[in-house]
Amino acid sequence: MLLNLQFSYKHKKYLVLIFFMSIDFRKLLADSSIKLADIAASVIFEEPERIENLTRVILADEDPFSSRAARAFAVCTEKLPELFEKQQHAIIPYLKHIKSEGVIRNILKIAADYPVKLTKKNNGIMLGLCFDWLEDLSKPVAIRVHAMQIIYNISLHEAGIRDELISILEENYANGTIGFRSRADRILKNLYRQNNEFYRKEKG
Repeated sequence: MLLNLQFSYKHKKYLVLIFFMSIDFRKLLADSSIKLADIAASVIFEEPERIENLTRVILADEDPFSSRAARAFAVCTEKLPELFEKQQHAIIPYLKHIKSEGVIRNILKIAADYPVKLTKKNNGIMLGLCFDWLEDLSKPVAIRVHAMQIIYNISLHEAGIRDELISILEENYANGTIGFRSRADRILKNLYRQNNEFYRKEKG
């Protein structure tokens, strides 16, 4: 278990070195290629217990290694969602402290696109962060798109947040990028349909 996360923030470079010295990940994550992220992920597949070390590198918030470690984590999670589920208590509560946009983007991608199961508490934390990031125009579009997808996914079980999501997407649609509008189109279409079905049942 990751018992000393406070230490990891105070000694970022030290923790990064611990991990990379133990497995020589500096070579595996020497550049930003997807192939190298796949190779790094393959080490985790071989030795799943190393996922805690990878998590430490992510939370150290020391780029470029933290971003690349987060991408390797995403590769792992696509095939083994339980790896992220086991580390969610270490990662999600600390996302608000992370400055690396690469880390945030990859963690949100995991939560948005892969079948990971979050606890009720972590679901709530993620929901609050995603609303903040969705409305933050300074954030890269990839972060905002993943955020809107996560909120939508949660809305499938919490209908009460649908109207707020609709309002935000409609308000930001005109000034959004092509990528933002494309995802918003799909989500809004589903939200309108779901709301119409709900109101029909209410009148019912």
